[in-house]
Amino acid sequence: MMRILPFRRDFFNIGIKAYNENKIIVFPTDTVYGLGGNPFNSVVVERILDLKGRRDKPLPILVSSLEKIYKIAHVDDKFVGFLKEIWPGKITVILPSRVKLPAALYGQAVGIRIPGDKTLLAFIEEIGGYLIGTSSNISGLPPAVNINESIKYFGDKVAIYYDGGPRKSKSSTVIKLSGDAYEVLRFGAVSKSYIDKVFEKYI
Repeated sequence: MMRILPFRRDFFNIGIKAYNENKIIVFPTDTVYGLGGNPFNSVVVERILDLKGRRDKPLPILVSSLEKIYKIAHVDDKFVGFLKEIWPGKITVILPSRVKLPAALYGQAVGIRIPGDKTLLAFIEEIGGYLIGTSSNISGLPPAVNINESIKYFGDKVAIYYDGGPRKSKSSTVIKLSGDAYEVLRFGAVSKSYIDKVFEKYI
């Protein structure tokens, strides 16, 4: 049975229990609502892919700190300053995987973001630092920007719905770092002009 809860620290324990039991959670981010669970568990990944109705794309991971990123991805030293400036924030970065992650569909690269929402960061930290953070929607349909839209998409197929009020942002901008350059794979909440400005400071 699904539960709808306010996204507050005093309700974190319920979501953490669901996460540890490999259940699916909906939660507000600093962009849109997210659909997530344990990125290291293949059963969770399969469930989320089924909910999304897609099989061709890996699932992005929300992470609580750069230190946590170093454990699952390779970060070239020359990009560290750039990443520290854009995060926490609304940019997802594709990095080479250090481990075989189910959420990355066991591929060689993984999409990672440190979100800017402080409540979400605290939640991610308490569950161990890693949370699948794909948008809460069926593939091809608009991302949910409030809890009711998420419920319409998934109903009782999701264990916990955290309500943090409406979101007013686009989905994150997705970039891939390679060599001495970057490539925008999806335009979203952050403009290319901003990324260019920061990139030129460090690279």
